[in-house]
Amino acid sequence: MDLPKHNPFSHNTLKQARLNRTFTYMNELGLDILIAASTDSIQNRGNVRFLTNYATAFGSSLVVVPKGDQPVLLVPAGSFQSGWAQETGWVTDIRPVQDFAAATVDLLAEIGGGRATVGMVGFESLHGSIESQIIASMPTMDFVPSTDSFRLMRSVKTATEIDMARRSVILADSVFENLPSVIEVGVSERKVFASASYRLASEGAEDYFLLGSSGAGNVVMPMPADRSLVDHGIFRLSVEPASSGGFWTQTIRVFSLAAPAPQVRAVFDLCHEALEWAGETLEPGVTGGELATGIMTILERAEDGEVGPSGHGMGLDLTEPPYVLPQDETAVEPGMVIAIHPHLTCGEASIWLGDTFLVMEHGSEKLSKTSHHLHVL
Repeated sequence: MDLPKHNPFSHNTLKQARLNRTFTYMNELGLDILIAASTDSIQNRGNVRFLTNYATAFGSSLVVVPKGDQPVLLVPAGSFQSGWAQETGWVTDIRPVQDFAAATVDLLAEIGGGRATVGMVGFESLHGSIESQIIASMPTMDFVPSTDSFRLMRSVKTATEIDMARRSVILADSVFENLPSVIEVGVSERKVFASASYRLASEGAEDYFLLGSSGAGNVVMPMPADRSLVDHGIFRLSVEPASSGGFWTQTIRVFSLAAPAPQVRAVFDLCHEALEWAGETLEPGVTGGELATGIMTILERAEDGEVGPSGHGMGLDLTEPPYVLPQDETAVEPGMVIAIHPHLTCGEASIWLGDTFLVMEHGSEKLSKTSHHLHVL
């Protein structure tokens, strides 16, 4: 497979585009200052990454954005984070600090002069009471919880970010093209995971997350076991790479070593039908809840079946809005990148199948080029 070997974006262009989007967002909410927090979790890196290109490592980081001005990045003192931020980020003002709360209060006083409306993003992911300390120390400022609206704003991707998603899926496709040469009776799950990891790392993935397991009734586990693949058994693998720029996608495929058992085939067929339906239904205006309900309606045709989570948005965090859950009322918009992954367990058969879709002006595009049919080896 022909994989691009260069970063698909210009730092300066992407930086300015994201700052402009952020300033527009701040104007709409009436914010003078935005403070965004991230941790080193792949679920919570996106806020700071979006504004600075710095992927938080080993701990937490904060970025303070005055409206119309350049961000200030705060990282822990006494670690290599400052050097890493200087190497990978596009922020020139990087400050190693001993105390996030105290440093933020000093910065707010410097920027806002004691009075400002401040948006607070991502603080629920931090340990301790940093947010409450900041608010208590600045009683004349108005603090506005802004996590949900900020994450929703950045869930609509630009053309450059969509290119990142395409590259990410190319990396996953490369794994699945190679996998049939690895999967055979007697091979351990550990060797399959190792093959996928090597492929992703060698082809330029910035980061990756793998989920998988073998056996008809085994749940999908995040770590490989020494269990060996067996004749007529199945293997499911979810490949979630982060491409250059930190953009995540998810592709899930199912392999069968010889003809599968009838129950496995029946459960797979329902998941496949649900995935096809979701891809055809996904378009601007549809809500995450409507997608979830439609998928569940198909999967619940299985008697005594247990339906798992069905999808979510993806981007600089592994999961982002919208969420394919019955209660999600978020309307899908063009430019959103959404993973759909029907998951059904019925008796001794458990199947998980998925693709990442780009929402277009009309309809959606499945980004993977590998077939999502059952791969019988």
